[in-house]
Amino acid sequence: MAESIIEAVNVEYRYPDGTVALSSLSMSIEKGKKIAVLGSNGAGKTTLFLHFNAVLKPSGGHIRFGGKEINYNRKCIEELRSNVGIVFQDPDSQLFSASVVQEISFGPINMGLPRDEVLSRVSRAMIDTETDQLGGRPTHFLSYGQKKRVSIADILAMDPEVIIFDEPTACLDPRLSVHVTGLLDQLSRKGKTVILSTHDVDLAYSWADYIFVINGGTVSGEGKPEDIFRDRDFLTRNSLERPWIIDVFDELMSKGLVLGDCPAPRSREELLDCIPASESPGRALLKKIK
Repeated sequence: MAESIIEAVNVEYRYPDGTVALSSLSMSIEKGKKIAVLGSNGAGKTTLFLHFNAVLKPSGGHIRFGGKEINYNRKCIEELRSNVGIVFQDPDSQLFSASVVQEISFGPINMGLPRDEVLSRVSRAMIDTETDQLGGRPTHFLSYGQKKRVSIADILAMDPEVIIFDEPTACLDPRLSVHVTGLLDQLSRKGKTVILSTHDVDLAYSWADYIFVINGGTVSGEGKPEDIFRDRDFLTRNSLERPWIIDVFDELMSKGLVLGDCPAPRSREELLDCIPASESPGRALLKKIK
């Protein structure tokens, strides 16, 4: 049986103004997996993430980490936050230190790590996020993309078991989006559990091992990407678009231009492999896409 690292069990949450944000929401995240959480604005994705990090406490139900229900005393919360890090969509809501180095050092220092370990973690996080040339720069003078990368380095320096990214590629240029996606894969290869929310169905389909869809504060569906995105009725009910790869694949299938035993492709490369070499015009056209 797969090991769950973090779980929401019948979680309810109502904001002070009476707004119901989460309603009987249950979700089990398997350790070491790449998880995408989809849903429209206001569906409850960020509220759920704040529960995973104990920023919010459920009004009903509970959160488990490592199989144990979260206890909301100070010691347990500190331990949880050292193991579950969140990179927020808006970096300005996360950054507060005067310089980049101070910002990235804050978490490891608060964890009580030795100075050499702090410096090693900060250096590695800055290299991984391409912020190693920004060390002495004031955070408030950085561009949006630089702030985004520093906010990611913030969390990487703490080396948590679970890293949650809220819209990690939003407002980034294509090069930085590719870099961030590569970083997510790198973290996964290191055994981290990586969770992201995104409106980019192409990213979710090609990247994730497993997908949860939230609608109206509860999980409306879950499954492997190829199952979620081939269910047209489900996508319509949850206001989700189909990834371009599936649309192209289905169109090519209808015209008899793909190999009969080819499974649904998850990337452009896999899609090209489904097209016989004899269909060279189609292959040439697809190589230009994306």
